[in-house]
Amino acid sequence: MKTLFQLLDKLNISYKKIAEETTTTINDITLDSRTADNEKIFTAIKGFQTDGHNFIDNAFSAGCRNFLVEDTTKISPQVCNTSNIAQVQQIRSVFGKLAREINDCPDENLKVFGITGTKGKTTVSTLLHHLLSYQQNTALFTTVRFLTPQTSNDSEKTTMEADKLQHYLHQTTIGNWKQAVVEVSSHAVTLSRVEDIKWDCGIFTSFSRDHLDLYGTMEAYFQAKLDFFRALNISDKKNKIAVVNIDDAKGFDVCDVIDKKTVKLFTVSMKNSNADYFIAENKYTDCGTELCIIQNGKEKINLSIGLKGEVNIINTGLAVCAAIEAGEMTKEEIVEATKDFGGVPGRFEMVMTVPFSVMVDYAHTPESLEKLLQEARKISSGKIILVFGCTGDRDKEKRPIMGKIAADGADYSILTNDDLYTENQHDIMKMLEAGFIESNKKIHDDYEIIYDRKSAVETAMKTAKNGDIILLAGMGHQKYQVLNSGKVAYNDAQTVRELKEKLKY
Repeated sequence: MKTLFQLLDKLNISYKKIAEETTTTINDITLDSRTADNEKIFTAIKGFQTDGHNFIDNAFSAGCRNFLVEDTTKISPQVCNTSNIAQVQQIRSVFGKLAREINDCPDENLKVFGITGTKGKTTVSTLLHHLLSYQQNTALFTTVRFLTPQTSNDSEKTTMEADKLQHYLHQTTIGNWKQAVVEVSSHAVTLSRVEDIKWDCGIFTSFSRDHLDLYGTMEAYFQAKLDFFRALNISDKKNKIAVVNIDDAKGFDVCDVIDKKTVKLFTVSMKNSNADYFIAENKYTDCGTELCIIQNGKEKINLSIGLKGEVNIINTGLAVCAAIEAGEMTKEEIVEATKDFGGVPGRFEMVMTVPFSVMVDYAHTPESLEKLLQEARKISSGKIILVFGCTGDRDKEKRPIMGKIAADGADYSILTNDDLYTENQHDIMKMLEAGFIESNKKIHDDYEIIYDRKSAVETAMKTAKNGDIILLAGMGHQKYQVLNSGKVAYNDAQTVRELKEKLKY
């Protein structure tokens, strides 16, 4: 392995040499001063809440002698006199490039599938992984979990930081697995977590309001999605494909960005019979959904899958299209592989069905909450009771919008805490409640406020009657709730199971 400066020179990265005092070779890179040592590069990034430059001394005390920085004002003389220090611009991009190089550019030895969009990413990623694994072992990286030959664990972010992602992709190649499915958030693109990955396949699921706290405008947010497909365009892989949901209003904009000379484009639709994969028929069953997909205007693919909801019909089409057109599966194998797919935790997950139903879903945007309520109305023979809140320190403008959607779409709502982070729970609730007031809903008649989420779920379950459906929205698969005091163990589905025993249903 090379030294810090040799790595930067190899990648043609422009840098200013602040100090050169050691000849140690590099075997890893990190953002965490607690994991730094003499063979790692500590990268000091100014984050949203903390500045990595404040931890340079900590990394030095841990034995690190290789530093990548933007700001030189916080480097002590002791560090400067005994370390290698490079100052760069666009440090996140440099961090991603170095992480890939240090891990032997694992994407060059893998077929890499990337899935992006506002909603549906986790379901499409998980289903595509399930299909591809029918033939051969495949790595998986989603909001919910990640899986490599050596590691299987819960995820902390939709797309992990570049050092970890590249490390686990490297694990995948060492284990002789040949494929990886990666859920790609807009943050991952903007913050260079997927920097320089050579993609084989890109999938677009949907686009709607989210992350305006980072991007400011919907257009800026959408450009981050398009940047992923621009990266697909310049990947030097052969036989690249893009799979796009053209039922989404932004689908054709994605199609326009695709370089048709280097990427083969496939469209998926429930509405447009000219789509490459047209979902001509669908029917809900007790166990899920039966679909008929018309492939390229000719072949029929009839399959059954353990998913419900209109959004999951499109999600299934996207995953099926990618698995077939990437050259990995026949339609016969697809039909067999979908039979035992049981869904994704926290994504339209039916946790309880008698005497009433309880569904857990990650819906945390206005559009996703509205769709969840619409789908629930189709399957409920009684009332819809909604339990939800909004995340603190995030996109405050959406709160009254979601409040009004809840007021208009549910028969009764219980407003409760989601993740609070540093924000006051009463301030969040006032903004949510404004949407109910706009719809002329009265507290206790049409909605109530219960700040403790477990108590809110218990109240909903005590209130529900036969045939009703309780929707627990916003937290989905999450196993922790972030309150002002810190993380506490909490999971919606597990809470329902515990209360079912307690209340003797």
